[in-house]
Amino acid sequence: MRWWIYKCNNEDRPYQVEHGDWADFFDIGTVTSWGSTEWVPPLEQLTSGDMVIAYQTERNELVGLAKVDRLRRRGQYLDLYLEPLERIGVKIRPLKKADSRIAAIPALQRGPVKTVYDLSAGDAIALLRAAKSTVAEELISTHSRHEQRPPVLTFPDPEKRKRIEKAAIQAAKQWLQRQNYMFIKDRQQDNCGYDLLAKHCRSGKELHVEVKGTGEATKHFYMSRNEFRYMDAPQWRLIMVCDALDKPQVTMFTARQARRAFNIDPFAWVGTAKPGT
Repeated sequence: MRWWIYKCNNEDRPYQVEHGDWADFFDIGTVTSWGSTEWVPPLEQLTSGDMVIAYQTERNELVGLAKVDRLRRRGQYLDLYLEPLERIGVKIRPLKKADSRIAAIPALQRGPVKTVYDLSAGDAIALLRAAKSTVAEELISTHSRHEQRPPVLTFPDPEKRKRIEKAAIQAAKQWLQRQNYMFIKDRQQDNCGYDLLAKHCRSGKELHVEVKGTGEATKHFYMSRNEFRYMDAPQWRLIMVCDALDKPQVTMFTARQARRAFNIDPFAWVGTAKPGT
């Protein structure tokens, strides 16, 4: 589960590709289509079960909390369907003034106008608690329990691991093709720090994609030192494929998003003899 701040503005300014009011969404009170990659391509990063904090910018209001129900394909686009969980109705500015952590949240800073911003679980908890959200308390308690009990990562048997890796690569290639990335080259055997080279068929934008797959719904992965070092390349992306052998669920991360979404820690150390010893 990931957290997002999703901004809306109802003033129909020249720079906006669409406009709307979160109050209308929460008035409907049921699962509703609210946004599309036709107008906001970054919405493709959201997945079922993600949490969305609804922010109405012209009123400086945290309107409420919603959950991603699904993304439904419509031709080449994905339409986002959200489930309203709670209407909050709290002004953001006083929360920023009262709490330096909230004031430092990237989505609440001045800068280039965007629509969706990824948010760490810790920042989301701080913001929702300050806004006195009630529905979110259960989610917060669940998060706290998970933080106290880190998941136990296990290695599947070698044969199953190969099948997971193969299925994950195939799912990643298909996902990239749906996003109009073509000319895909497999670089798994080149020891270059990533698995797939992809180029957008219209813009020519190039991505260097590291693919990680699991056989279950939990997002976790292992990285080699070479892969870890390559994360800082600007073209680097992580494609995480969960449940790769059954119903692959694909999510793509930039390096910044990956570091916010995952604890990336050393798993082992190796000792090698120094020259002359």
